[in-house]
Amino acid sequence: MTQLQGAEQIAGMAFIHGKIKFPINALNVQVYPGIGPRAAVVPYVTYQSWPRVGTSAYTTALGGGRVLARLRFRVVVQSETVNQARPILLAIDSALQDAQGPETVSGYYVSNTDLVEPFALPVLEGDEQYWQIGSYWDLTVSEGVT
Repeated sequence: MTQLQGAEQIAGMAFIHGKIKFPINALNVQVYPGIGPRAAVVPYVTYQSWPRVGTSAYTTALGGGRVLARLRFRVVVQSETVNQARPILLAIDSALQDAQGPETVSGYYVSNTDLVEPFALPVLEGDEQYWQIGSYWDLTVSEGVT
């Protein structure tokens, strides 16, 4: 086995993007990794990932190479109202709940997609108010281990 060397996060991002892009595009909503551009039209979806905190984020093989990563994702709908976000949130939830894997992405196994916690945050910027509504998800990315 070779070391993952951070490629597990790229595979995890590709997995999330692949799962939510089709149902979201069917709703005529754009999906952006990281943050949306300033000119993005709401509603739109963003997603980010990082190693899971509070657990052993990585498992290593006897030779010291990383063979498994536990990642946390945040998927967010930026919308003008809660009602505007509702069908988008339902599409995301359905797509990710059905994605239990394992599934091969960029040569890595992605599995164990679990909803951790939903959230809804009102945001006020100047005179404009909008909502960031979404959820945190955990998943596992491994190389040759499922």
